[in-house]
Amino acid sequence: MTVALLCAAMLASAQPRAADPAIGHWEADAVRRVWTYLNERDCAGAVKELNGGLSNKYAVVMVMAGAMYEDGLCLKKTPERAITMFERAYAAGRPLQAGGRLTALYAAPGPAQDKAAALWWAKRSGQTVSEFCGGGALALEDAEAFVKALAALPPGLVDACTYVAGVVGMIHGDTEFPSRAASFGMRGAVQLVFHPAVPRFEVKGTDIGTIELPGLVNGDALRDGRVTVKNEFVQYMQEMTQRALRRFPKPETISPTWKTTLDYTFHYQR
Repeated sequence: MTVALLCAAMLASAQPRAADPAIGHWEADAVRRVWTYLNERDCAGAVKELNGGLSNKYAVVMVMAGAMYEDGLCLKKTPERAITMFERAYAAGRPLQAGGRLTALYAAPGPAQDKAAALWWAKRSGQTVSEFCGGGALALEDAEAFVKALAALPPGLVDACTYVAGVVGMIHGDTEFPSRAASFGMRGAVQLVFHPAVPRFEVKGTDIGTIELPGLVNGDALRDGRVTVKNEFVQYMQEMTQRALRRFPKPETISPTWKTTLDYTFHYQR
């Protein structure tokens, strides 16, 4: 059995981006084990399970390790190691998730901020911010040409594009890290509608339910029944959007017509 998270990110009528591959049975279990220890504030257990997943070259665990290095969660806060882990995960087959984490890392205010790198990773991972931010003029193949084309855009537009790319990138990264759909045993769909000029998210969950996962470590995720699990998961998605909005200060130069719709579908494949 594999746990699949399909994601389509759209700007207005833009074409959706293909999803990252399904998460394998044992890979999902490895992430769940790390998350269980993190919930219990047991760093020794979390790091032990994390190293086990890394030794198996699980791409989602690489994303998890990168996030832990980036946030200083049970690991020493080391942005350089976070970048390395995210790049490894990108190369190992998780472009949307790992690319989203890299976009957010470079877009966030602070010493590591690099707007050109943020937008390069946004476009490389499939974000459709290019519709508002120069489109095909920002060529990925030539880094120098990419930076030159970006420099030709109005500074206010670059700020707006970096902001939207950072928020959306963080959502893409966090939705699968730490694989909350797998942790809760979820199936169903969640739509996030982002109005960056406000800024505000609308969160809509449809057909959300749970599924038994024999042989996996479910912890106490299903302890209070399926209705509670559904409510907890939707609440998690709402909190995730608020964390993203708090991380990135909104610039003033954002078109009020800009709207980004993110559709996530969680299901299970045998």
